[in-house]
Amino acid sequence: MNNLSRRTFLKLSATTAGGLLLGSQLGLAQEAPTTTADVANNLRVAAQAFLDTLGTEQATTQYAFRSAERFDWHWNFNHQRDGLMLNQMNEAQRAAALALIAAGTSPVGFQQVLDTMYLQTVLGRDGERFAMAIFGDPNDNAWGWRFEGHHLSMNVTVVDGRVSMTPLFLGAQPTTVMQGQRQGLQVMKYEEESARALMLSLGSAAIFDNQAPGQHYTQRETQVRPFDAIGVQASNFDVQQMSYMESVLGEYLAVMPAAVSGEYRRQLDQAGVGNINFAWAGAQVPLAAHYYLMQNDSFLLEFDNSRNSATHIHSVWRDFENDFGLSWL
Repeated sequence: MNNLSRRTFLKLSATTAGGLLLGSQLGLAQEAPTTTADVANNLRVAAQAFLDTLGTEQATTQYAFRSAERFDWHWNFNHQRDGLMLNQMNEAQRAAALALIAAGTSPVGFQQVLDTMYLQTVLGRDGERFAMAIFGDPNDNAWGWRFEGHHLSMNVTVVDGRVSMTPLFLGAQPTTVMQGQRQGLQVMKYEEESARALMLSLGSAAIFDNQAPGQHYTQRETQVRPFDAIGVQASNFDVQQMSYMESVLGEYLAVMPAAVSGEYRRQLDQAGVGNINFAWAGAQVPLAAHYYLMQNDSFLLEFDNSRNSATHIHSVWRDFENDFGLSWL
């Protein structure tokens, strides 16, 4: 690990401990919240605690809830981000920001956020070039927050005790750390491997194009609509194939607090798990460009791994009706 990445990693490790300690002091880490209202309250407390650490930075960190800025989400490294960067925060601000992220994720999801930041240091970049922005007043009935940087965009909206977590963009580069202190770390391993196993078990019926598109189709759209049905519908899967699909879905849902992921799971079930279509494009082997999607009338999951010899993942989970909490407003 070079000096820059080691310093960044140690700083993130230290402030993570601070953020979890602050969360415990705020009453956020005593036990897992059992309802979305509990999650919403934890988010309110954590967001207000973060805002309370700000001085003049508040003017460029907190935006009106109805502002267009809330929909200007991104995951590219060079995008000019609004909000307050971790690398611009003092220790109290950084700890409070991390406590807010912890309140809005499961332990697995929180670790994935940290791993995504760590991968920046493997690329020789700043692992703290991630920005927090607050939209509206956390004590109002409708407000939100965003945390994003290279290969991560979390867009959380709270409305009347309900919590939306989409669009949720998760990416990784490299997909496997080849050397250094965390050699062997694989980020988004099962999101790729379980989907490939499903594709191979289904054969040519699952493949809609021999060439990967090179990016996910929906990009930064505010709202998206279902694609035409392609690939194979899950009602035709056998038990093993259903297990592969559930493995993929489970990896994304596991990022969210359990109460929130339970709501998304209920939406999937109401729209019909058997109605989920799975479709693949591109190479059938690892380390070659590929893409897949899953969708039913409730959601769309896109996964693209086309860059850098297929060691560079872009993926996004979209809710057709309620991205940014729009159906609740």
